[in-house]
Amino acid sequence: MATFGILSGASGDKMTAQRSICTRAVLSEDAVVSKLTIQYANVGGGAANVVGFILSNNSTAPGSTLSGTTNALSISAGQTETYGDLTFADSVSLDAGTYWLGVMVNAGGSSNLRLYSAENAAYAIYKVDTGTYPTVPTADYTLFANSYGSVIYATYELPAEPGFVGLTVIRDVHA
Repeated sequence: MATFGILSGASGDKMTAQRSICTRAVLSEDAVVSKLTIQYANVGGGAANVVGFILSNNSTAPGSTLSGTTNALSISAGQTETYGDLTFADSVSLDAGTYWLGVMVNAGGSSNLRLYSAENAAYAIYKVDTGTYPTVPTADYTLFANSYGSVIYATYELPAEPGFVGLTVIRDVHA
């Protein structure tokens, strides 16, 4: 198993209800993604549910093609800083390239849910606040934070090599 995306951060960005955010991530090889992982805390308020997603790339912003959406992760109120896995019901096959890894919080989501981020000039966070959980929006993302990236990373394995399953070799032997 390998990963791509941002692995750890030092501060938390507030997630409001219905907000979707995503961060650019570069995948260097073809992959089959099984889950996304986020770093978060929910220091007060109510519980929240989040789903993860993978969007295509459109130059320097999220594209409109949704590659996959994860199962929901339930986050309890009072949760201290931790990591949580957002699993795909069916693994997502991706070609090498640039993608946007993201999360969306539910309508009743806690106003104290924080998604951790890391600072780097190559990072950017895009957001949209007009979705309807759990349907991930695929348009209208705007720049939220330049030089920061949300801690979201994907775990993947390499695709299976094509084989010769069921191949029968027939030899024509002449005497």
